[in-house]
Amino acid sequence: MNKIRLYNYITLTFILGLIFVILKNAWVCDDSYITFRVIDNFVNGYGLRWNVGERVQAFTNPLWLLIITPIYLFTHEFYITSIIISIMFSVTAVAIMSLKLRINHSWLIAGISILICSNSFVDYSTSGLENTLSYLLIIIFLNIYLLKELDRKWFFLLFLTAGFVVLNRMDHGIVVFPFLTAAFFGYNKKTYNKYFELRSFLLAVYGFVPFIIWILFSIIYYGFPFPNTAYAKLNTGIERYLILKQGVFYLLDFFTNDYIGACAVSAALILTFPTKKRIRFLPFFFSLILYLAYIVWIGGDFMSGRFLTIMILIS
Repeated sequence: MNKIRLYNYITLTFILGLIFVILKNAWVCDDSYITFRVIDNFVNGYGLRWNVGERVQAFTNPLWLLIITPIYLFTHEFYITSIIISIMFSVTAVAIMSLKLRINHSWLIAGISILICSNSFVDYSTSGLENTLSYLLIIIFLNIYLLKELDRKWFFLLFLTAGFVVLNRMDHGIVVFPFLTAAFFGYNKKTYNKYFELRSFLLAVYGFVPFIIWILFSIIYYGFPFPNTAYAKLNTGIERYLILKQGVFYLLDFFTNDYIGACAVSAALILTFPTKKRIRFLPFFFSLILYLAYIVWIGGDFMSGRFLTIMILIS
């Protein structure tokens, strides 16, 4: 048995182990039923609404909703349906990651081991929330970014995938922004444009067309471009220092309840800290640090580790 085949078997074993751990901890949280109720109303002809008589965008995950809807139309059941779809997305994301990490088998085994041992990653590998779709989209996005082909097709696909990432959860725009910025500068430099050409800007906009269509639909149908929860959470009347304090507590809770995931994120921040030798890692560092700052700014979340799972995967 050669080394490559041996590591393939080891990788498969670890992925099967991940599936077992996810299945053992599978669940569906109450928050997911906000989206599920909207889907049920839509399927029954009442529109994309929480209450039948009110056009309110109560959900924060349009793409996840659009994917679950046709499947629910067939199954007429949310619990098992969402768990199966979530596991498929989570495992596919890890499998794609594994293919990328095959160049260093030690890192491959370490990476999958971290995900298996991370309470947050495992918890939200089901849950009925959009996290699992975010896993898959972010991994696809990073795989495209790391190709670094710097041609029109690469540039468009990168922004198209980023558009789907944001359509799935809008605050993940913070996560992809540093990579898109690096890609935009790199693409213009490669094509010898001293100034940003309108063509490259339009190409980036074309990639975000699905997201733009959704925003236009939201404005027409709901009267607002963003989910109702965003406006509610941004206008609480609570003093900023109390929100920041709660955000810090959220990070401390992350270290307490998921020290494996927290150590992975911490290590990634240290290993990608900007230096001359690590210039290529700048997007990774700023992606992690900006999203951490955002989490603190909004005061975290009531679900332990939920907002940090995407950072564990990137790390």
